[in-house]
Amino acid sequence: MNIITKNPRDGDLSGFSWRVRLARGYSNLFSPPSLYAVYAFVLALQSMPFWRGVLHAALFGVFASLLPVLFIVYLLRRGKVRDLHISSTRERQTPYLVGIAGAAVALGLLRALESPPLLLGFALSDLLALSALAVFNRFWLVSAHMTGVTLIVTFTGFVFGQISALWLSPLIVITFAVRLYLRRHNPAEMIGGALLGSGIAFGLASLGII
Repeated sequence: MNIITKNPRDGDLSGFSWRVRLARGYSNLFSPPSLYAVYAFVLALQSMPFWRGVLHAALFGVFASLLPVLFIVYLLRRGKVRDLHISSTRERQTPYLVGIAGAAVALGLLRALESPPLLLGFALSDLLALSALAVFNRFWLVSAHMTGVTLIVTFTGFVFGQISALWLSPLIVITFAVRLYLRRHNPAEMIGGALLGSGIAFGLASLGII
């Protein structure tokens, strides 16, 4: 593990400057579980009647987003991880496995409920992203934040058009800057996450899944 991930700026909870608090708040708000849960509602309400869409998106949110976060909070309280954002490859492996299990359950439930292809494609992209991150995590701390935000922006380009993706694209730049400022990742890990997220979306689009 290199020095940039061993000493994050927000690692000491007692001495945050306003810049660090702002960056930390952004990281929490735009973390992959939060982004995925919100985006699932957007896709569900785009392609289904309101209450059916809410139900399907909520199921995705509970298993693919809320469950992994609760598990990390549990590990944090037990002292198994040092902080919510987990800057250690060793500490990330089990949460990734729980995330994969939750995403797989979410995808299975949505398939059983005959969710529209759009939502199923997004659930599949989440499962693929987590699986890839778990594999890479064994030797490289790829940024999950960059993977998530780039996946959603690229996914948006295929589903809603390039203009919509362009409006969201500043999130990629801001996320890159914020995570780098917090010393949670180095540039290579950030770029790796961006390539992973966009690659998954392009791959699914090439197969006609989205």
